[in-house]
Amino acid sequence: MRPSPLGKAAAATALVVALAACSSDSDSGPEAAPSLDATASVDPAEPEPSEPVSSAPADDAIPTSYPEVGLEFTALPEVEGPALDALATYVEFERGMRQLGRTANTNRLLAETASPAFQPTIDSTLDYLRDGDIRYRGSVTVDVALDGAGASTAVLELCADGTDLQLVTAGRPGPITGPARVPMRVILSNGQGTGWAVDQYESQEGTC
Repeated sequence: MRPSPLGKAAAATALVVALAACSSDSDSGPEAAPSLDATASVDPAEPEPSEPVSSAPADDAIPTSYPEVGLEFTALPEVEGPALDALATYVEFERGMRQLGRTANTNRLLAETASPAFQPTIDSTLDYLRDGDIRYRGSVTVDVALDGAGASTAVLELCADGTDLQLVTAGRPGPITGPARVPMRVILSNGQGTGWAVDQYESQEGTC
């Protein structure tokens, strides 16, 4: 998705879904199903997770499996230094986005990893989910590649597979239309004394 301003539905799709096809830039109402949202969501009958807990890694590596929010990474780049810190911030952000898609509530992970400039998009996404009584159920698998990293900026290229996702509207599950595999682009910045934060989180055209 282009970095131009998005309508509420489009912004919600790009955010919550982080791994799905873009919806149009129109302000169509929540009843219009977004194209492939990559935010896994839990069945409304299931209890909401209080705080995502990752599976324990074999060593100090960042875990790649987060079943409590329906998130799996096929692998994460082997990096160190500032790039490792940026990658860890993105993973926490992604977990927070998946939890938001399940619960339609913000969470500590997003509060700690999203930049202030990104907050309006989170607010718009919350409005979209709540107004349409929308949640997501299923799982998403993400491929992550590092496109570049320095002391102050890092860029990640993602491929999100949302084949197993379902859109749940007012408690009624249904399919999500659109490409099953969607390319995403994430840009993080490292502010002076504030640490890494996600500035951009957008779907790209085409499939991957």
